[in-house]
Amino acid sequence: MISTFLKTLESSNIKYVHWKSNTNIEQALGGVDDLDILVDPADQNKLEIVFNDLMFLRAFSTKDKWQDGITHYIGLDIPSKKLVHVHLHYKLSLGYDYDKCFKLPIVEKYIKNSVNYKNNVFLPSYENEYCILIIRLVLKNALTPFLLMLPHRQINLFKYAKSLGVIQGGGYREFIDLRSKIDSGKIVNCLENNFSFLSKETFNYLELILNDNSSVFAFFKAGRKLKKELKEYRDYNEFTSIRKAFVRLYSIRFFSLLRRFSIYNKIEGKKAENGGRIIAFVGGDGAGKTTTISNLRKTIKSQFSLKSIHVGKPNMTLKGLVFRVISKMFSIIRLKNLSKALFYVSIAINRKNEFKKACKLRDKGVIVLQDRIPLEGITAMDCPRVHTLLNGKYKKLSKFEKKQYQSIKGVDMLFVMKLDPEIALQRRPEDDPDELRIRSGQIWNNNWVAPFAYEINTGENNQEQVQNILLKKVWKNLNTPFIRAEIIGVNGTGKSTLFKKIEQKNPNVIKSMPVKDYPFLIIKGLFFSFSPAFKMYFKTKNTSLLRNYFHLIISLQLLKFWNKKNRIPSKNFIFDQGPYFQAALLYKEKCISKSLYLKYISELQEIFPLIFTLTASNEVLYERVNNRKSSDGRGQHMCFEDFCNFCNNYKKSYKFVRKKSRFSKKINTEGKSIKEVYKSFKKKAYGSIKSFV
Repeated sequence: MISTFLKTLESSNIKYVHWKSNTNIEQALGGVDDLDILVDPADQNKLEIVFNDLMFLRAFSTKDKWQDGITHYIGLDIPSKKLVHVHLHYKLSLGYDYDKCFKLPIVEKYIKNSVNYKNNVFLPSYENEYCILIIRLVLKNALTPFLLMLPHRQINLFKYAKSLGVIQGGGYREFIDLRSKIDSGKIVNCLENNFSFLSKETFNYLELILNDNSSVFAFFKAGRKLKKELKEYRDYNEFTSIRKAFVRLYSIRFFSLLRRFSIYNKIEGKKAENGGRIIAFVGGDGAGKTTTISNLRKTIKSQFSLKSIHVGKPNMTLKGLVFRVISKMFSIIRLKNLSKALFYVSIAINRKNEFKKACKLRDKGVIVLQDRIPLEGITAMDCPRVHTLLNGKYKKLSKFEKKQYQSIKGVDMLFVMKLDPEIALQRRPEDDPDELRIRSGQIWNNNWVAPFAYEINTGENNQEQVQNILLKKVWKNLNTPFIRAEIIGVNGTGKSTLFKKIEQKNPNVIKSMPVKDYPFLIIKGLFFSFSPAFKMYFKTKNTSLLRNYFHLIISLQLLKFWNKKNRIPSKNFIFDQGPYFQAALLYKEKCISKSLYLKYISELQEIFPLIFTLTASNEVLYERVNNRKSSDGRGQHMCFEDFCNFCNNYKKSYKFVRKKSRFSKKINTEGKSIKEVYKSFKKKAYGSIKSFV
């Protein structure tokens, strides 16, 4: 993947260099170290096309907030099962670890004199890299980073400076290596042409200090001298630099201390651009599920924030503990069946809570590997059991238990690891044969229902083949953004049918704004919208329109809140009668003005730009609506003329929505099967997302 990436940069005429640490370039080309790529900002668009074509995924780290012009892209190398980390730079940002506030205006010149190393990667000239390295090393060992050190490190630095050197390890080895390769005549030209902001006298002084490498105070003096000459190219003064670096560093130290005492348990690692995921695994005994999860974890965790959970063996919750204790009490007084029922309920509660944890982690951008999930049709594991006791005697407990399991849904991917039970018996001869045949047999014989699942036969595929299949599908999913859209259309266009199909294929989807989860925003919306809402109700006497209005206002506030905090949940938002519909309905019923209607549409477009309009002729719609059984929908009891007027009024409102939308798509459902409609929706949705991104 590294070789392909670098060759594609060259063939795309993208001007770049691997700008630092080239003493260890072979390790970078071998995937051991990051690729530190400096790219001409003029080629940014071309580079993003390359990343997209090679399925490199943008990732975000904590330091991104304060590192201007530095980003991360992660690629997957299938044969080696390793991730490739491109540390991308569009600016020459220098400084120390917690504040790179110097931006040198020489990117083009630095790239221009590059050389092709082994016809593989472009490197800067030795002289360019040598000059940059001297600046980097002096800034990293100046007074400010010294003041940020812990006291014992400061003491050790003074203590061993003369014997071991102020700069030790790879940084100084790199300096020695480059010093042996430079041409003194070329250095003079390089300073004059590329580093004209740095006087020859100062450069020679910095070089002298580095050659000596034995005095901490000499580095302080060199740092002060260098910063004076780079003053024009720093973002802010020294005091601000110290303040910013101090806050950043000690925030990290503080949270590390809390983590040591298990007070703060944030999962470390980069966050994928397209949000978190829950990747679930189900498998029969001996199918290799545990090994598969472990291998995937090893690959993904090297760069991304990741957490493994086991729904089959959940942690105990307080509520689950209460049921467990009561179960034990009933067991003591010999009410064995009731004790079992309460025990089963306790397990269900704990499993639901484990899944809720996974959902919260996903919304924070974490990739969750989930071992086991309840599936419809599987009765041998991870399923309701209270109803099996005494012919379903404990109906209320059974209903409560089933409710817990029904709420465990909404994963992003599900892999079903299948293995012939007879082969499983050979792999696990110590297991009970009858029990194994039942558990593995239900998986093998497709007794489960999950249209979105990927099946992998581990009897036909060896461990490496299984891992290859898995990585390809997982990486494709991580590279696919969530759909954020609303489907609008008059009664009879097939919205409900399409939504059922979407939910079958994409379980991690919600159809309406979760405003109930944000009580503060509800109170705020009710308070600030009370006056216009009262006027609306006084005019229409319609409580349904009033509810629509409040829901729309609170939804808009929630979208703004998510956008401001960058906390949009990691879910597919595909609305049915969502904010766009609510705004159209209020405008149609003359509850809001045209200008206010367009204002709401404009606000929605900032976050949810994609709109699908389902259409069909009025004749077809009328026939569909009147052929519905056990339904009392809008327009069902109208004559054809009234129905046409009803449809046309809505279409007029939707016309404004489509006109203002940046990505409006139409799907004519007339004469099409639901399979065809869904295929069209999926194709247009992901095509529009790609254009939007």
